[in-house]
Amino acid sequence: MASEYISVIKSYKELSIIGVFSRRSINLNKIKKKLNVPVFNYKYFRKHYKYRRPDAVIICVSEQNTFKVLKNIFKFRTIILCEKPIGINYLESTKILKLLNKSYADAYVALNRRYYQSTLKLLKILKNCKKKRIVEATDQQDQQMMLSAGKNKKVVNNLMYANSVHIIDYAKIICRGSVKKITNSKISYSKNKYIVLSEITFSSGDKFLYKGYWNISQRWSVKIFLNKNIFLLKPLERLVKKKLKKSNIYKLDKVDKLYKPGLKILINQLIKRIRNKKNLLISFKKHMQTIDLIKRIYEKV
Repeated sequence: MASEYISVIKSYKELSIIGVFSRRSINLNKIKKKLNVPVFNYKYFRKHYKYRRPDAVIICVSEQNTFKVLKNIFKFRTIILCEKPIGINYLESTKILKLLNKSYADAYVALNRRYYQSTLKLLKILKNCKKKRIVEATDQQDQQMMLSAGKNKKVVNNLMYANSVHIIDYAKIICRGSVKKITNSKISYSKNKYIVLSEITFSSGDKFLYKGYWNISQRWSVKIFLNKNIFLLKPLERLVKKKLKKSNIYKLDKVDKLYKPGLKILINQLIKRIRNKKNLLISFKKHMQTIDLIKRIYEKV
């Protein structure tokens, strides 16, 4: 992810990279050679911060190390953009928020799918429509694949926070109002293969139907039923409108093909925040609404 962010940041003349800080010294030379940026050992962050005073710090470390890094960075008066998840689970997320509230830092979570061209186009279409929205979201997590890829076991056991957050976050992106009712159930095929089903009703009348496939093959998707039209994000980077037997694939800006989808718009929003302008960044406090929703979906299934 550091490589992806650096690629985007280098496309702006008004931005400069003060340095990349790594906690593992074995990575320093590899990063410097690959990315052609100043690279330093993480233990010297305080020294460089006092000397250069960065406008913002982007954190993209492994999920199990995010808490340790945030705890240290919160000591500085700066804008923070942190890759998800902000905590491995609900408890850790609440601890991080408490630490943030006692600090001078201004922190935001980097949910790049919120800034996909497809997502932004969908929100533009829905903006002036007051009709009730029915959303059907499909999530899939493969724990064995994650373990085989070397993911931390604690992270793998909490993938609903580490990865499902992207899909569940669409409930807060698309549905309006506050959560009024949640009905959960679970279909088990074996000890490790099951489907989590959740129907979430919002005060606006909007409904979010969530299907989480665990260790069962499936593809991520978000489907919105609106009047006689169906809007489909599958894959999430593409937006299709369906009406009866007709389908219309929306033409989107090529920016999500030039860089990792969503990151260019995300950095645009970070620049706006640095300049104290109105932006679409999601604060840690606001993101806790999605974290709380994940907890309510999964705590009793």
